[in-house]
Amino acid sequence: MSNTLIYENHLNCLDIFEKVIKSIGTGTGESPNQLPQEEVLEEFDRYKLWAGNTGAANTGAANWTISLDFRLQEAEFLKNQVIRLLQLLSWSVSYPYFPEWLSAD
Repeated sequence: MSNTLIYENHLNCLDIFEKVIKSIGTGTGESPNQLPQEEVLEEFDRYKLWAGNTGAANTGAANWTISLDFRLQEAEFLKNQVIRLLQLLSWSVSYPYFPEWLSAD
């Protein structure tokens, strides 16, 4: 996992949130495991604030020194923990809406 960037996992979370929001439209959740779009949007806003404040959303030469990848480059264990948490978030957000994405494993 050492070559994996936090930023890459952040982009994956963004993509999954956007797909879920697009798929559920404006109605309420179809099953007990699904949230209404308003609640998903609220969680997405919270996630974007967290990613921006911690530096998970920053990369590239101009923003590299404020990125979470840069700040955790000497703390491999912590970097891997953040990556695992982002992967878990991706799974938790997508599974109630797209269980077929993960059932192939």
